Amino acid sequence: MKVNQWKVGEKYLKSSHGCYFCKIVHPNGRREDRRLDPDKDKAEQIRCELVTALKRQGTPGPDYLVRDLIFLFLDHSKVNNAPTTYRLHRHFLKSFCDTIPASLRVSDLRLHHAQNWLNLRYPATGNQNTRHDAIASLKRVFNWAVNDMDYLDTSPLAKLKKPPKVPRRTFVTKEQWDTVFAQYKANDPFRDFLRFMLLTGCRPQEAKVIEARHVDWKAMRAHFEEGEVPGKKGSRDILLTEEAFAILKKNAERFPTGPLLRNKQGNPWKKSSINCRFTRLRKKVPFKVHAYLARHSTATEMLEAGASSGAVAAVLGHKDATMVLRVYGKHIDEREQHLRECLKRATS
Repeated sequence: MKVNQWKVGEKYLKSSHGCYFCKIVHPNGRREDRRLDPDKDKAEQIRCELVTALKRQGTPGPDYLVRDLIFLFLDHSKVNNAPTTYRLHRHFLKSFCDTIPASLRVSDLRLHHAQNWLNLRYPATGNQNTRHDAIASLKRVFNWAVNDMDYLDTSPLAKLKKPPKVPRRTFVTKEQWDTVFAQYKANDPFRDFLRFMLLTGCRPQEAKVIEARHVDWKAMRAHFEEGEVPGKKGSRDILLTEEAFAILKKNAERFPTGPLLRNKQGNPWKKSSINCRFTRLRKKVPFKVHAYLARHSTATEMLEAGASSGAVAAVLGHKDATMVLRVYGKHIDEREQHLRECLKRATS
């Protein structure tokens, strides 16, 4: 990444604020209106001090402002990460910037700056997964500056520890799914949406955007080209069972263009509407359900039925079997009936 020089404009009076400001162009091209002071002479003094300070910064390094290094990283993340990853980074890093002095330099950054932020926004008594993600985003900035860009020799937050993530319940039994589907009439669109995910192991965002043009009706397979699934890289094939095929075929007659799985009003499913339906569903069944539960249940049932981790990874669209073994295999080993059957086969 090429880093240009800072540019500081002349001071000007913003009448609506009753204060002097100056325009600053960051090395990454970002523009900012920097507040100075209501007094004209004091504002000019601050502007001159700012010019001197920014000239010392030049290429990112220990003397760089923490906030400006974060802005550079976010520019990198926006180009190189999935939109959802970028938004997550932006959310956590903006929160961190709000709790540190604007003049804080990388060389002066200490663990207590991060700990104070975490105690204020993401305490240890709160959601540990959110705290983990917040710390990961912050550490990523400085690891990027050290390992990817060679801006720094070491990360000032290398000793900051992330709590382990707490896994969500990743499957329900077939009997529990029967309880879920009993809440809906046979022609309910949300029932079709759930059934399709359970039958194919696809992601919710894949089920939301699948169209007739994606489906090879003869091969009973859906294919997405790279970039067609929001937030996911690479192409993707989804194998269709006969029931999943029938669900899509029925909807293709009604919706020849656009997403096939839609709500009662004929509108494509959105993240907010799906979350609302799951919120209502959780009030009707005695166990927690969420959008990814169908996919996780499919993987768990396939493993219990004897499918290899590689086969499960191929169905789910993972690049390798690592995720399957780490997430779904663990829950197979927790199912008592499955363990009893393994023990019985080994000792009979």
